[in-house]
Amino acid sequence: MAGKIEIDKKSIDITNSLNKAICRLRSEKDSVMLWVDQICINQQDKAEKEAQIKLMSLIYSRALNTVIWLGDTSAQDAFDAIHDLEINLTSHYGPLLDERKREISESREYKAIEELFNNPWFQRTWTTQEACL
Repeated sequence: MAGKIEIDKKSIDITNSLNKAICRLRSEKDSVMLWVDQICINQQDKAEKEAQIKLMSLIYSRALNTVIWLGDTSAQDAFDAIHDLEINLTSHYGPLLDERKREISESREYKAIEELFNNPWFQRTWTTQEACL
């Protein structure tokens, strides 16, 4: 754990990633209400986690906004690179394709995609469900 926050006069340990997300999402002027799985669900209580997972569709469907925190690095580079890959690969068939794939796999953009999808968020069981909801 990287830090602590206080909620209802109780100190709660939070990860460095969550601390950065909260700092980025908070407002100096307005109150911001957040549902944070790491805080709102007792991660040590398997029964509670299972019960909360069943409520996810209700929780997410009632949210005004949903944010998936993927860390400090810009995911935009990765998404731009995915778009460029689609364009490049569909327009370069034949013998050029193998050479182009090798060039792409060594590029900065490819590294950004790799970093994005190596994010722990994508390793969680219910990631797809959260993103769809």
